[in-house]
Amino acid sequence: LTGGIFFFFLRELVIRPTSTVTSDREGSVRSIIRHEGFHQYLFAALGGMTPSAWFNEGFAVFFENSEVLKNGDLEVHESGRHSETLENLVKDTDLDWEKLLPGFLDMDYSAFYANAEIDYAIAYGLVYYLMKGAPLERNKPYADILPKYFAELEKSGDAEAASHVAFEKVDRLKFCNDFVSFWKTPKKRQDALRKPGF
Repeated sequence: LTGGIFFFFLRELVIRPTSTVTSDREGSVRSIIRHEGFHQYLFAALGGMTPSAWFNEGFAVFFENSEVLKNGDLEVHESGRHSETLENLVKDTDLDWEKLLPGFLDMDYSAFYANAEIDYAIAYGLVYYLMKGAPLERNKPYADILPKYFAELEKSGDAEAASHVAFEKVDRLKFCNDFVSFWKTPKKRQDALRKPGF
């Protein structure tokens, strides 16, 4: 069950404080507020345009696991439950990420929510990697993905086109291998956690 939802058509954020997302009720409510609050922020920032499911939900989980420090810096932690799901997925040798990625990027919301546990984890994993892991890669080969996504979404208003443009010049096999390697390698993940900012 969801702990909260942002109704974009009503511009209303609703949370369920009795959520069983975690035994830490206060921490759970804060996480829900950050998650749903991000949807509200993104809706306003994009002038009511709806981004791709992977982008919208991936970033919501990314910021759900953030914390504002006393000095004003934003620190982003890994999501325990989604990271665990990803760890299991990247160990699955039958999973062909190069074939999975294009369909996942084009997935609409109803398909995304139909397999929520897996799809939330993959969306979160992509966003976390692009924000914290990929910037540590040599020559930063994926630095243009998110800016291109935003630019195309702003220009066309078409979330599917934005995903295509963002990844069109990316070597998909290399990207998938780097993504899997990141989630399999504790040192890479530790380096990403230590990276200041996001």
